[in-house]
Amino acid sequence: MDINLPVGNFKITTLAGQGEKALIVAGGRDPGIKWLQTVAADEYLVWAADHGADYCQAAGIKVSYLYGDKDSVNPANWEAIAANHPVIKTFPVAKNDTDLGLVLKDISPGSIILATGIWGGRADHLLANVFSLMGMKKKYGHAVLLADSSEIMLLLTQGERASFTVEDKMPHAVSLLPLEQSNKVSIDGVQWPLSRSELLLTHPYAISNVMKNKTMTVSCTKGSIGFYLNFKDGT
Repeated sequence: MDINLPVGNFKITTLAGQGEKALIVAGGRDPGIKWLQTVAADEYLVWAADHGADYCQAAGIKVSYLYGDKDSVNPANWEAIAANHPVIKTFPVAKNDTDLGLVLKDISPGSIILATGIWGGRADHLLANVFSLMGMKKKYGHAVLLADSSEIMLLLTQGERASFTVEDKMPHAVSLLPLEQSNKVSIDGVQWPLSRSELLLTHPYAISNVMKNKTMTVSCTKGSIGFYLNFKDGT
């Protein structure tokens, strides 16, 4: 399968993610109006999670599902989106889940999930989002990409492989992040390639690699990893 972003294209070899294309817009860092408009145009159903609805309204994109406890969204934006009759679910502020977690419970198994509004803000929110997405990927066979204009992370589990072909601007850094205790990874098209190398949760050494070719390839033969690309200026 292909996932196209403004910075380049991912080709993913996996049994997961053959179904619905879901763009989840959460309430972290603003992905940017132009970026969001470009990505949303690629036939995604848009799920807005609370403050993420503000980003959707600013970008003028159609929201199919509007979820949240309404503690961080602009009420005027919520009502404007609601007037277009998306599926709406509201929740109490005091609850045993995050807004993103509640969205993920209702997405069809085997979906292709592009989650934005994930980066920036509090570290606890970021980590909760990453592990929530990984948990749902394993449980329901999703393909999952966390992305905005500055940072991207593709989640890969055992037996999955992906290539990334850059459009024009090379990433500043490429990293493989271990998400289980023991993982085996390969990467080529970079300055420091790896071949079926062990990557431990307690020794995440595969950080800040450098993309050398127009295309790089990553595979996970054991465990679970995050294939991370940083495009943020000044890093």
